[in-house]
Amino acid sequence: MYYGESVQERGGSSNSWNNGSNMLLRHQHAVLIGFTLLIYSLQGYTNVQAVDQVITEKEGQTVVVPCPVNKDKCGELHSLNWFKGDNRIAAMLLDDSNVTSVAEGFEDRVSVEQNPFRLIIRNLEIADQDIYLCDTTYFIPIETCDNFNGHRVELKVLVPPSEMVIWDEKGDRIANGTVIGPMQERQMLNLTCVVRNTTPMPEVGWYRGSELLPEVDIHYDDKDGLFNVTVELYLKLTRKDLAHNIECRAKSAAIQNTLSTQFSIDLQVRPTNIHINGVEKYTVQGSKVVLTCSVYGARPPVNLTWYNSTQTIDPAENDLTEIRTKAIEQADGTFYTQSELLFNATRFENDKEFRCEAENIVVKMNGEKPFQALLGLEVFYPPVIDVNPLNATVNTGDSVLLYCDYVANPATLKSVLWYRNGVSLNVSDSDHYKGGNSEHVALSIRHAVKEDIGNYTCELTNEAGQGISEEQINLDVLYVPTVEVLMTPVDSVKESEEANVTLICKIIDANPPILTKVRWYANSTLLKELPDCEETKEDLCHIDPSKLLLESIGRGFFYNYSCEGYNDAGWGPRSEDKELLVLYEPGPATIAHFPLIAVKKKSVTFSCSVDDPGYPETNSFRWLRGGRASSSDTKDYTIEPVGLDSRTNYSCYAMNAGGKGAIATVNLEVHAPPFFIKNLPPYTGMLHTSRNANLTCRIECVPRCEISWLKDGVPIEKNDTRYFVKDKYMDASPATGDFESMLSVLHFNMSNWPNNKFDIEGDNANYTCISTGNAVGPGIKSATYFSIEYAPDNTTVSEEVVYVAEETTPGRVMCKSRANPEPTYEWHFNDKPLIQGSALIINTGMTRNESGRYTCVAFNKHGRSTAETVIDVQYKPRCEIERKEIDDQDTLICTAYGNPEEADFSWSIKAENESVEALGSGDSKTFKDKSYYVLKEDYEIARTYRCVANNTVGVGAFCEIEVAEQLAWWQRWDKPALIILVASILVLLLAVIIICCIIICICRRRRRQDKYRTDVSMSATHRRQYCVARHSALSIRHAVKEDIGNYTCELTNEAGQGISEEQINLDVLYVPTVEVLMTPVDSVKESEEANVTLICKIIDANPPILTKVRWYANSTLLKELPDCEETKEDLCHIDPSKLLLESIGRGFFYNYSCEGYNDAGWGPRSEDKELLVLYEPGPATIAHFPLIAVKKKSVTFSCSVDDPGYPETNSFRWLRGGRASSSDTKDYTIEPVGLDSRTNYSCYAMNAGGKGAIATVNLEVHAPPFFIKNLPPYTGMLHTSRNANLTCRIECVPRCEISWLKDGVPIEKNDTRYFVKDKYMDASPATGDFESMLSVLHFNMSNWPNNKFDIEGDNANYTCISTGNAVGPGIKSATYFSIEYAPDNTTVSEEVVYVAEETTPGRVMCKSRANPEPTYEWHFNDKPLIQGSALIINTGMTRNESGRYTCVAFNKHGRSTAETVIDVQYKPRCEIERKEIDDQDTLICTAYGNPEEADFSWSIKAENESVEALGSGDSKTFKDKSYYVLKEDYEIARTYRCVANNTVGVGAFCEIEVAEQLAWWQRWDKPALIILVASILVLLLAVIIICCIIICICRRRRRQDKYRTDVSMSATHRRQYCVARHS
Repeated sequence: MYYGESVQERGGSSNSWNNGSNMLLRHQHAVLIGFTLLIYSLQGYTNVQAVDQVITEKEGQTVVVPCPVNKDKCGELHSLNWFKGDNRIAAMLLDDSNVTSVAEGFEDRVSVEQNPFRLIIRNLEIADQDIYLCDTTYFIPIETCDNFNGHRVELKVLVPPSEMVIWDEKGDRIANGTVIGPMQERQMLNLTCVVRNTTPMPEVGWYRGSELLPEVDIHYDDKDGLFNVTVELYLKLTRKDLAHNIECRAKSAAIQNTLSTQFSIDLQVRPTNIHINGVEKYTVQGSKVVLTCSVYGARPPVNLTWYNSTQTIDPAENDLTEIRTKAIEQADGTFYTQSELLFNATRFENDKEFRCEAENIVVKMNGEKPFQALLGLEVFYPPVIDVNPLNATVNTGDSVLLYCDYVANPATLKSVLWYRNGVSLNVSDSDHYKGGNSEHVALSIRHAVKEDIGNYTCELTNEAGQGISEEQINLDVLYVPTVEVLMTPVDSVKESEEANVTLICKIIDANPPILTKVRWYANSTLLKELPDCEETKEDLCHIDPSKLLLESIGRGFFYNYSCEGYNDAGWGPRSEDKELLVLYEPGPATIAHFPLIAVKKKSVTFSCSVDDPGYPETNSFRWLRGGRASSSDTKDYTIEPVGLDSRTNYSCYAMNAGGKGAIATVNLEVHAPPFFIKNLPPYTGMLHTSRNANLTCRIECVPRCEISWLKDGVPIEKNDTRYFVKDKYMDASPATGDFESMLSVLHFNMSNWPNNKFDIEGDNANYTCISTGNAVGPGIKSATYFSIEYAPDNTTVSEEVVYVAEETTPGRVMCKSRANPEPTYEWHFNDKPLIQGSALIINTGMTRNESGRYTCVAFNKHGRSTAETVIDVQYKPRCEIERKEIDDQDTLICTAYGNPEEADFSWSIKAENESVEALGSGDSKTFKDKSYYVLKEDYEIARTYRCVANNTVGVGAFCEIEVAEQLAWWQRWDKPALIILVASILVLLLAVIIICCIIICICRRRRRQDKYRTDVSMSATHRRQYCVARHSALSIRHAVKEDIGNYTCELTNEAGQGISEEQINLDVLYVPTVEVLMTPVDSVKESEEANVTLICKIIDANPPILTKVRWYANSTLLKELPDCEETKEDLCHIDPSKLLLESIGRGFFYNYSCEGYNDAGWGPRSEDKELLVLYEPGPATIAHFPLIAVKKKSVTFSCSVDDPGYPETNSFRWLRGGRASSSDTKDYTIEPVGLDSRTNYSCYAMNAGGKGAIATVNLEVHAPPFFIKNLPPYTGMLHTSRNANLTCRIECVPRCEISWLKDGVPIEKNDTRYFVKDKYMDASPATGDFESMLSVLHFNMSNWPNNKFDIEGDNANYTCISTGNAVGPGIKSATYFSIEYAPDNTTVSEEVVYVAEETTPGRVMCKSRANPEPTYEWHFNDKPLIQGSALIINTGMTRNESGRYTCVAFNKHGRSTAETVIDVQYKPRCEIERKEIDDQDTLICTAYGNPEEADFSWSIKAENESVEALGSGDSKTFKDKSYYVLKEDYEIARTYRCVANNTVGVGAFCEIEVAEQLAWWQRWDKPALIILVASILVLLLAVIIICCIIICICRRRRRQDKYRTDVSMSATHRRQYCVARHS
């Protein structure tokens, strides 16, 4: 196609061709809109065209379709069209306009680009798959051009599968990576794999690992260009499928890697092999036997079962049997299962067959027999023994035969041993034993003796080991009794108890241990033989003969008792004597004391005596004080010092082990001399306005004394109405220890004093309280200085303003105030404490930051007062120079910063040679702190300008500025612009640095190096050594103990050394060294009546057997064993190394030793071994003081015991309320006493021998009056409250009563304004409070005037007061009951405050009435500004701070507000605008100031800076405007100036440049100009919209007829039409 010719649209008819020719556009480059409408048409021939390029891309991506253009071959390109199949989707016109267009529906995703030319498709879709034609049109085609048919590109869209799914035969989905099953081998597996929504069509197959499985059926379907592929699998499972994944794979160009989903099969298979290994030949009983059963090739692992012959082996039934089974998974997925049967071999496993059976679920489900393996076992075991008879009883001298039967493998015995009580018997003694060897296993005992008694066992040994009989033969040999006498109770008896005593004849040693007869002796004389069947008066035939009862013991039973016993073996020896002690108490006591009347704080001594001392004779006395036990146990008892608690009764009695004698009692009278309980303080301060003033003194005196008062040494008369005195004789106070006392209170009757208050000067005086004397002491007195006090006032400072130069110290400022007591002074600065004392002394040079107000605070306990001084720190000015262009003049500005602000300036120039040229003071232009110097324009070189400022303090430092020929470019910039420029450069530089750092970090690498290793081997050699032996003889003379041992011979020749293989065993006999052992060890408790065995143990001996032993007690020979000469006791055939002591008591307390005899002779006697006999202490007794405990004080319990036991007791156990206490001492103190102390207390003594009898007492606890809940010092009540009450709760035991007072006067019961509710409260274990009295005073508001409180008249002091009780005086608590109300009547001192800008306003005070006193807070713009009633602003105010300031007064009951207005006034600033008013060119000057009303002044500033005044202009009724009408005869531009001033001052000038005449737009007012501009813009927009509409209507698409040819491409049909025109 060529530019300028007609074209026919593709696919159109001939009519379309004619219409299209009418729409041709010519080449017109000057069209206003700037673009050319072209209609394209292609007319040509039908031809089958080949594809030039194939492009593939994934769905959703961006694809670029190229269009190659060869300008060298074809010429300059005119236009370009893109076709998708038969439809044009984009066009590009390449003239000056470069217009591109995209077909509807493709605008968002398709765009065209040039250089190079290409079509870009974004977010690729499956519908975009087609053949794309790039059709080019040239201005003047060249004949060499071969691109007339365009460039065809086939675009293939790749869509990866949306999913790959595997389904089983039930239709359930199998997820990727899952395990299916379990399944068994030979089972069929039917699966389906589906790949969905993909193009092109993928290749899909089934795999086992890398092996391709045969496909049975494949299905395809195509929908909307996407393929779905289904592949079915039918597989018979075998062992080949173990440990392999079954995988469905899909390959496609749309997938970068092969897509797959896989699963594994839990395949179950049967085992392949089983066998057992373990014991070869035989094993020995007791050996650990491990049989291992191994099974291979099974999945899942097999279950293994062990059998002993036909019996299943279960480890749960036998703790010694263990089965360990483990299954190890193999590489092919099967399991190797190993089971170990572990057991200790016994004789019962001998000749048994062990079997292992294995099966898993495959074997079970197929009905197959379990796999099995067998193993036989032989066990060698030691003899198993059975002894008889199990029980045998013989008399001394008889014979007995003991049998030992056995079974064993092997049956041949190596040895036979017999044991008695675990000790091996020497059966070689043929006189006493027969048999007991491997030939005759049975043992015969001849002539049985006492020592043969015991348990016999038999031990046999064969090749497998030893066997010991489990059962024993119990052999019993009868012998006569050895006895001792015991008493119950032990040792002694109290006559007063008339107790019975039982004598017991206890067997120490006997067999049988039963006494059938007993002979009783008193002082070695026979009393009675029991039983006595011949007696007719008493039935003594059928009783226990070992017990003898003595009734109602008295001192006539004082004898030594003994006994002898008889059993089946005969009469035994008589026991040792046992003494019976009878105790009886002392006689009655008598008391005397001196003096007869005791005096407080002195001493009194009591003496106790008794006539009959009792038995044992007494030396112990017990004292009672007020019925409570005292710690004193001597004859005399002294009380020092005497106190109130000494006023009680005193008792004493004597006591011994037999009891306590009759008690004696006296009462003690105690007097007290005058003594101050409460005296007057040296100083008494009283506020001069106080309404309640009094002085109190309290004097203890028994008998009673009287009190009088003096003022300045002169008695105060009773008719002096300024005073009244109240006296009261007070009861004694046990809580404080005070005796009866006289209480006197001197009240000041303020209503009778001048002005009802004290005079601060005249009423200071000395007051004295003085008492009379009594029988035991003189009178006493106490004085106080009564001083009238008041708060500070008239506070002043010596200097109100102090001026001081910087770095110098100010003068001293003194603060003074009147007050009593003397005030404390404190100086504050910036609301912070600075210094203590009345003088403000600053010793360091002051800085400018320390300027300000310094406050002196004078205060004492009654109030405070303040005064202020101002310190103004002045300093030299410093200066700064800046350069600016002002009024087109290059100007230097020197600014001074100093105090005072006003400064003088001096300008100069410093040349290069350091010479200085003075330039004067410059121009201040009404500024106190600035000076302006205008630079001249004729200078040629750079200069240094200097400025110096001075004020009243002195001259500041020079400041300089370098001035070049002209201002540098950066000097003409304002500071913000320079900062932005520098910041931009720094940010760019930082970005470059960060990018470089990132590149360096990416390029860093790490490398590693290989290391080489070398193995080193080492070899060893073997050597042989040969020995040759010879013989030699050795003679040992005078053999000693140390010669015992094994001897060998070692000979050496030239060939080396030789050692004998056999040894000579040499044995040397020596006498035994022994020691005594006890069982049990060391000590025995008497209460256990235990037996003790003494053992004479060999330490060293050869032979190590004792044939004789001598026993000693406290170094005295007791017995030599065996004793074959004794006829009464058979002690010949016993073990002499053991001595049995039976029923141990304290009479066995000895040191025991022994010496032994063996074949070498008698050895040395052993060291002593002490036998300790422990016995418990006697019964305990408890005493405590005081008898009635008082809360918060202490009480002490004392535990005592008469018989300390052995070891002597020093340990006691205390129980409190039945619970053990940590105390283990004799005394137990509770401090402080509380509610939990009200319980029972027990104690007992204990030692290693046991614990004694327990004693128990109960403790009573009282509580003095004490506030659980007292009245607060202050009680605030809202005046409208309907529910008002006061509560106090007082703890008091015994009970006390509570009453209420108002202003010191009791509230009567008939006062209907009140009612009282009292309740006696129970004790509270949770809080520890005792019983208490609760009293609530209710205010009956219905009976008050107006049913509410009066805010002035109902303020009062209310007091809650209690009576005293036995342990404490009454107490009281008071509260000030104040009627409260919310703030009201809030006012401010100034409603409007006018203040000039940059100055401080005066103080505004806020006041309100309220109770409690209100808190004040000032608000501005609804935000808190300052705390306090005064609005104080210390900084200069700005115009933004004008407005309403609100004072908020508030307390807990409400709030109230008041307002003041601060009007900040400031100089006006002005603005000038130029307008045409009434056809006159007018200047309007507007002032912005406060107040708004201003005066104006107009002037003209000429070029030579001269000024021409023009007057004030015309205000035209406006307060803030002035109008000046310009004249029309001016010829040049002028500068008009306006200045405004109000009551604050004159503002700054404002200017306007006025040219020859106003432009037309300047004559319009601003609204008219806005309307004009808006109209033009709307008109222009309308023209643009109309042009766009015309262009859109004119665009048409036309098509021309084309020849059509069907072309088949890739299973799809598309049509392409081309039109060609030749030139």
